[in-house]
Amino acid sequence: MAKSKAKDQLYAAIANQKLAFARQALSTAAAQDDETINGRLARHAHLDAAILELCSGVSYFVAEVAEQYGLSVEPGLRSPVELLEMFAGSGRQNAAVAELHSLRKRPDSWFADLLETAANPLSLVQRFKAEDSFAAVGAPAEGGAMIPVLDVTHSAANAPDLSPVELVSGWARAAQELVDRQRAALHEE
Repeated sequence: MAKSKAKDQLYAAIANQKLAFARQALSTAAAQDDETINGRLARHAHLDAAILELCSGVSYFVAEVAEQYGLSVEPGLRSPVELLEMFAGSGRQNAAVAELHSLRKRPDSWFADLLETAANPLSLVQRFKAEDSFAAVGAPAEGGAMIPVLDVTHSAANAPDLSPVELVSGWARAAQELVDRQRAALHEE
């Protein structure tokens, strides 16, 4: 049991670290200059990093909970969905894991959005009007010609009210709140 306790504490520490990395990447993304090509590229790179760190953080969080229930997992080798399915297949019940299962099935939830965006990075670009997304960025080639960029964005009428950084920041807050609730409930037991 001591080995499992040490492992769930390790996964908790890594989950905390991954969520902190996501917040830092979002902070850096928000600070980028939208007036320059390099600023837009950097913002998009940091958004991508935040999304990957969030997915990884959720994976380590589910691994942490699974270890608390005596289930052995290697989260670095599994997606959040695979870990949730493994946990559900064990017959064990946990409120946070049940919440993630529920959120995964709701297409309008932060978790479904996060998973969709991690699996299909263009899905984030497609939500925003061209001036808010990487799709509007080109780079000068030799001789000053612009590299043509495929516009995969929806019209401004379909764009959400939030910027990409604000949207992903909302996902990060929701993930952190879920982790905090689970850990608070664990300490109350």
